[in-house]
Amino acid sequence: MLDRIGFDRVVKLNWLNKTVEIYNQEKDFKKVKLDLDYYLRDDVGGDNRRKTINILIRTWVNVDPVHVAIRDKALDLFKMADANERIAIQWSMLLLAYPIFDNLTAVAGKLLNLQDEFLLSMVRRRIYELWGERSTLQYAIDKMIRSQIDWGVLSDGEKPGEYKRIQPLEIKNKEVKLLLIEAYLLASGKPHLQFVEVNKLDELFPFKLDIGLDDFHTVDKFKLNKMGGEVVIGL
Repeated sequence: MLDRIGFDRVVKLNWLNKTVEIYNQEKDFKKVKLDLDYYLRDDVGGDNRRKTINILIRTWVNVDPVHVAIRDKALDLFKMADANERIAIQWSMLLLAYPIFDNLTAVAGKLLNLQDEFLLSMVRRRIYELWGERSTLQYAIDKMIRSQIDWGVLSDGEKPGEYKRIQPLEIKNKEVKLLLIEAYLLASGKPHLQFVEVNKLDELFPFKLDIGLDDFHTVDKFKLNKMGGEVVIGL
């Protein structure tokens, strides 16, 4: 059973983007927190603001030491990224920062790849199997889904507790596409990924990637091998 949830507040896209903007300008941890506190003071009150800032800081500032290199690459890519690419970059960092986010997107993506909508109850049931049933988890699941609605990758369905897929966001920048795949491999802990799965990963359901095999040949980060007649991608 997994333990730390962490992502238990609605986090708006402009807050995530502002965090990157601040951190790109000012690397001092305390100053980043102060700037975020000032930025959020009219939108989020009291303890909610503190917890929201903690989520933002954990996503971009206090990252796991093994993720510093990919975080720094994401910061550079963010500077020239378009709106869709910025969502993809944020998605990559959230996969790395929060196992609960990785699990939730895997469950939601699997359901959406079977049909274009899902019920909250179905997602909760599967997440409870992984994390255990607890009230804090129910609250966190709701907040993560509401966050994704704010980011424009999900929409409310016709009935309460029903959510629908939105047209996938096209990602054109090859480096951003590969960032998503690298983040997926790191977050999942898988040693490799079959190439045939690259463009249909459940965890990356909001994005249209169209990654070709040649895209991996030009990047030293990835290793290509053959297993059982299939091309596999590893780090």
